[in-house]
Amino acid sequence: MVRIHRALMMLGPWEGRIVAFVLGCGLGVLLRIVYVAILLTYRAITHQSDNQEEEVEEEYLVPPPVFNYQYIDEKQPVLFEVVPGYDDYVEVVEAPHQQDAKN
Repeated sequence: MVRIHRALMMLGPWEGRIVAFVLGCGLGVLLRIVYVAILLTYRAITHQSDNQEEEVEEEYLVPPPVFNYQYIDEKQPVLFEVVPGYDDYVEVVEAPHQQDAKN
């Protein structure tokens, strides 16, 4: 316990605030867990179902949705037009081959 006290006393002002914030958040979470556990226990103990006949669940049959979409299994081919005389304007240049350089 003495080591923890010394370590906390050696912290600077901002470091001390950060440690206090983190410890406060942790304690807050633990207190909330205890609060929720007590609340649920209280509700479980005090809950009395006098009217069990009224709590009968009714079953509703819901039909499945109907979709009016037609799905295409195959893709349609993409057709494109070749412009006449296009070869006259385009110069075909091959990419230079790179030599295998070992670095």
